[in-house]
Amino acid sequence: MVFGNYRPGAAFPENDTRSAYGAEFNNRQLELVEKIRREELPPGQNMAQWALAWCLKNPAVASVIVGCKTIAQLESNAAAGDLVACVNTKAIQNQPLFVPEKNRGR
Repeated sequence: MVFGNYRPGAAFPENDTRSAYGAEFNNRQLELVEKIRREELPPGQNMAQWALAWCLKNPAVASVIVGCKTIAQLESNAAAGDLVACVNTKAIQNQPLFVPEKNRGR
């Protein structure tokens, strides 16, 4: 979701893991992604790179595992490392967790 491929109101098929969280939760998360896109995403950057840079900068994240299907995706993901210095640490602290309440604390 954080890579920006979906917008608020998106529906996921029943066999998609995201459908298990429910439409209301998913819509709230997608609205948060849109807020990040508007307020934090530097011009010319894509959400995938920004999300990876955010994770790399976040002290609560021990490691970042990415999936790439193409060399272009690999190169784009690697470029996220160049954005780490641009990520606002205070913004990280103010972002709510992208975890359903029923799964918090597990």
